[in-house]
This record gives sequence, C-alpha cells and structure tokens, in this order.
Amino acid sequence: QFQMSASGPISTQGVTPIQFLLNPDKTLAFVLNNVNANGNTSSGSIAVYQVGANGLSTTPLDVQQTGDNPVNMALDPGGNYLVVANHGNGSSGGSVEVLALSTTGQLSSSSTSGSPCTYPFRVVFAPGARGTSSDVVYVACTSPELLGISNPLPTASIYVCEIGELSGSGCTTVSYTSPSNTSNPSNQAFVNFVIDPLNTSYVIAPGTTTGQSGFLLVCTIGSSSTLGCPTSTSSLSSSSWIPSGNVAFGGTSSNPVVYIGNYNPSSFSSNFAACTTSSSSSPTCTTTYSTGAAGPLYLATQGNILYIADTVKPITVSYSGTEIPSGDSFPSTGYLYACSIANTSSPSNCNAHFSNMSAGNTGGWP
Repeated sequence: QFQMSASGPISTQGVTPIQFLLNPDKTLAFVLNNVNANGNTSSGSIAVYQVGANGLSTTPLDVQQTGDNPVNMALDPGGNYLVVANHGNGSSGGSVEVLALSTTGQLSSSSTSGSPCTYPFRVVFAPGARGTSSDVVYVACTSPELLGISNPLPTASIYVCEIGELSGSGCTTVSYTSPSNTSNPSNQAFVNFVIDPLNTSYVIAPGTTTGQSGFLLVCTIGSSSTLGCPTSTSSLSSSSWIPSGNVAFGGTSSNPVVYIGNYNPSSFSSNFAACTTSSSSSPTCTTTYSTGAAGPLYLATQGNILYIADTVKPITVSYSGTEIPSGDSFPSTGYLYACSIANTSSPSNCNAHFSNMSAGNTGGWP
C-alpha cells in the first residue's frame, strides 16, 4: 500500500517538474523544473532536497536557476557534478551547464562555454565516470519539436565532452552528425539517448525525421569513453512509424535487445520493434507485434515479460498536461499490454488481460 510521506506533498520550487534524480548514496534528491518559480519561461531551476526515513525534506537545501528551457540533467556516479541540457526556445540556441555539488547539497555554477551544439537535448555520463573534471559526458542534440518549424533545420549530432571542456574552453569532439540539413529535407531528430544497462558498451538513440520515419542509431563505447557511431542509421520499420521515445532493454550482455514503441499518426495504429544491437554498424529491427491502440508511450521489462502502457491516441503535441490538439478530446481509457520475451527476437502472447483490470484497461492517457 502506498502512503503519503509524513511531510505530505512538497513544492518543487518551480513550474513543470520534468525529471527527478537521486545521488549515488541516495541522501540527496534533485528536481529539474522546466520553468522557475517566478514563471519566467526563459529559465528553469533545480531544487535539491535531503532524503530521510520519512521522505524528502520539506524545504530544499538549495535552489539553483538554470538556462532557457532545461530538458534533461545527469549526475556523475561520484556525486560531484550535475550537468544540465538547456534546450533553448527554438529560435535561439541553448546551453550545457556544469554545476558543482558540495557534500551538503549546495550547487554552484561553473563557468561554461555554452553548448557544443545549438539545441542540447540529452546529457549522459559515460561509463566509468567517478566525479572528476576528466569525466566524459555525451551530449545529444536536437529534438522532434524542432522538425518542420525551424529554418534551417537543426542537425542531429552527438558530442563527446569532458567536464573540464564544458566548464572551460569548449567541446568540439563530434561522433555523429546527421546528413546536411540544406540538402536533405528529411532531417533527423533524436527522441531518446541512453546507455544499455545490460551491456554498457552500447548507446541507443532512436529518432524520427521530417518525413515521419523512425530510425535507430547504435554507437559503440570504446576506450577512453570514445563513441563509434555509424554514418547511417537503421530503419525501425518499413514506413511512417515514429518512435514514442521510451525504450526497454532485454536480452543478455552478449546479445542485447532494445524494445521500441512506434506509432503512426496518419493511420492511428501502432507497433513495437525488437532490435538486436550487438552489431552497431547494422542493428537488426523487426516489427513483431501490433498493439491494439495508437500510442505505446512507456515500455518496461521484468524477467521474460515486456510491459507496454498505451495511450490509445497518438501523441501529436505535449503529453505532460492538458495540452491536446484543438478539437480533440482526452481519452477515457488506455491499455496495459504484457508480452512474453522468452524469445527476445520474437515476442509472443501479447495481451491486455490482467486479473485486477478490466481487459487491461487503465485510466485515460497513461
């Protein structure tokens, strides 16, 4: 049974909290607010809380203002540096901030050279980071909301940066750049960027294009945290499937598999792909099951089961609140699917029937 903590609901000290992190020893919690407490849309904030037996401290230990439109943050395993991707507002570029973290939970901003790219979207510490200025951070750039509205279209790219570079002279090491946005109208944008937890030699980056075609980029992590990325990407399916962003991991360390939910806004249908990623130069993706509703938003694995939370309606705008398309309506129900992944490359027996749910129905827009 869930019970509210003794302190009750706690203010995040800002507007639209979008990410929550714990430090390695779980004594500090960090909340990233997309907009700061004053409602100033040109900046966000980070609130730091102490974690105790009864939950979080009611008053934050520190609140630090960020740059414009923060969308993602990462904390190194040593608990010394917090890195924030400020995406910018679509007409002006963003920045990558490095914040030093004290043992008492205080954040202090380091001098920063800005972002290595125009629109930073994800920041991820490389395996082996230990809380020093030589730690490597991967910076993935651009995002789907920029496709079709920016001119020229931004370039999807991945940079390999040391903390010292982000705090000093700047980072210039690029491991991937999408085709030229002036000659290729179907430019690329990442929807996620994550290291496979079962095999930390691989980085998974699904994405979409202006032509609404899904793709998968798989990069190999080498010595000194270098990234080996192919010059081309693999298709997630034959036509017009857009990955919903969240991914789930399965398989083994020697045969890693990533599961990616896709939806097609034009036909209001969906499916998920099972992709074998051990060959980064040409990952193999097979569409294995078509879900009954149109928005496979969240996927998770537990043992030999893949769970899929389905929103019923395709996501065409923000799904973080009541922002729905004009003339549309909030769906009254969603679905929860369960699929057997005992055979990782060919899931089976997908169903939406659970003993404590009516035919696998959930509340609206899970």
